[in-house]
Amino acid sequence: MGSSFVGNFVKCTVALCVFCGVGSAQTQTQTQTEKPKAAVYIMGNPEGRDALRMAVNTFLVKSGKYQMVAVDAIDVVAKEHKRQMSGSVSDAQIAKLGQDAGAQYVCVVERTELDGYSYVATRMVSVQSKVAEFADMVELPRGGKIIDIIQWQIGSMLGMDVGPRPTFSQQQAAVSQPVVATPQPIKATPQPTAAAPQQTVQQSRAVANNTLTDSRDGKQYRTVVIGGKRWMAENLNFRIKEGSYCYGDDNSNCDKYGRLYNWNTAKMVCPAGFHLPSRDEWDDLVEAAGGKGVAGKKLKARSGWSYNGNGTDDYGFSALPGGNRRSNGSFNDVGYGGYWWTATERSSGYAYFRYMHYSIDNVTEDNNDKSDAFSVRCVAN
Repeated sequence: MGSSFVGNFVKCTVALCVFCGVGSAQTQTQTQTEKPKAAVYIMGNPEGRDALRMAVNTFLVKSGKYQMVAVDAIDVVAKEHKRQMSGSVSDAQIAKLGQDAGAQYVCVVERTELDGYSYVATRMVSVQSKVAEFADMVELPRGGKIIDIIQWQIGSMLGMDVGPRPTFSQQQAAVSQPVVATPQPIKATPQPTAAAPQQTVQQSRAVANNTLTDSRDGKQYRTVVIGGKRWMAENLNFRIKEGSYCYGDDNSNCDKYGRLYNWNTAKMVCPAGFHLPSRDEWDDLVEAAGGKGVAGKKLKARSGWSYNGNGTDDYGFSALPGGNRRSNGSFNDVGYGGYWWTATERSSGYAYFRYMHYSIDNVTEDNNDKSDAFSVRCVAN
């Protein structure tokens, strides 16, 4: 198996776990108007640890969505969990920690130093499904404040209007901006007509394509609503230094097919407001496109597939055969097959993915070693 993205956080200097949910059976019997409990835990002993924890606590309380539990109520659970864990922390382990704490969700925020750069990664794991329903990763600007980034990430995760992602010049402004508990709108700039896929009768049942702008690098992606969910209509092409690749190490293939990501990186790279889809969300997409026996034909792009294996692209999803990269460094199947990760684990070393091939109309499910690299399509939170 290749190196795990989370496993690369062995130099982790700060990690926070925010436990959001009903605190106990007794709480569950109280009125539904009572705010769910939340707690903040900071692993390690970074400089300013108490101040950082206080800032995150304050932000969550000011959001109007949570009440805080006593610090010592979560420290005991987190300390025992840390003792049981290795450097690689799976969603299942995080969900177990949340379950032991009486929470419904666990929001994990980690900071690490890697290759001279600082990163902050956030994921919201559902205790019930053991899947990260939200994930975001951003490079921390040199001299930037980690609390600004964390507040922005958590605010976006909770559907608040927290403004643009903090940058060098926006760090202080991000802290002073008022938090408004309204969903952050998706930028809806129509794609030029020449680039939009031709409409069909079936596609008319989907919402017209809009454009998502990734605030991290300014790249734009078409999006389309299928089965009531907004999907990116292009493969993700966000460059991260660890765990992502261009097919054949050729940058032009990233421009055409998007990047290939190992599973642990794939969980973290979707733009703000989007996440790596779960197995169930892929099921919903396939069902909305007519079922697994025909969905491949309807979701594949009208060009780009070898041996006339193109699709009808009835819904504007425009799936392309980006191939894959094995952990031994070999690249395979470009032009012939498309592979897309789901967020759902099969085991500690394997996760589920979906597959389309030039020669069949199916959308096939299988599972694969997490260290291999596949394409990523993100779905809106």
